[in-house]
Amino acid sequence: MKFLVVHNTYTEVTGEDMIIQTFNGALRRLPDFDVVEYTRHSRPFHHFPLRGKIRDLIKGNLPFFVPRDFRELLDREQPDIALIHNTIPLINPWILPELRRRRIPVLATIYNFRLLCPRGTCVLNENFCDLCHRWTPIWSMIFNCLRKRSYSLIYAYRFCIHHLLLKYIDAFICSVKYRTEFMQGHLPKHKVYFLIHYMSVDPQLI
Repeated sequence: MKFLVVHNTYTEVTGEDMIIQTFNGALRRLPDFDVVEYTRHSRPFHHFPLRGKIRDLIKGNLPFFVPRDFRELLDREQPDIALIHNTIPLINPWILPELRRRRIPVLATIYNFRLLCPRGTCVLNENFCDLCHRWTPIWSMIFNCLRKRSYSLIYAYRFCIHHLLLKYIDAFICSVKYRTEFMQGHLPKHKVYFLIHYMSVDPQLI
């Protein structure tokens, strides 16, 4: 069985990045399992010239656009299952309809609350907030939740697209029991599952 793992790494190394690295390694050690990765990296993106940043943001957020290298990877590797971690901001979410078109089941992990909140925390002024989920992501721009207007706009846009494309995800995996129960109240309950995660930590990072 071949897993396609899709992940946009964060600007700084996070627990999520380390969990994914450990998970990929565990899959590779299983007999008859293989892992193919499709990744984009946020850290070098911040050092790109302005033209490069604009180009990559357009490619990662253009409606109905599926990157050629992603199509080529699917043609070449023909994965059995896609495992989606983080796609923001450089991996275009319109890869999901492409996976469905090719009849590749899609699993998505949930490490935060980004499906309910553009910022991913459901916190505003130290209080619980789900205004964007209940009403409209315009609130994230009004309150400038990402602390930069351009980022608040991009993340609000991605929030809308994610909700539009949720129907292409076959199952959601949560690594925290509380978050599993919470998300079962906001997503189709039969699609949300709990799976304990673990990670190996490089001593040099401690």
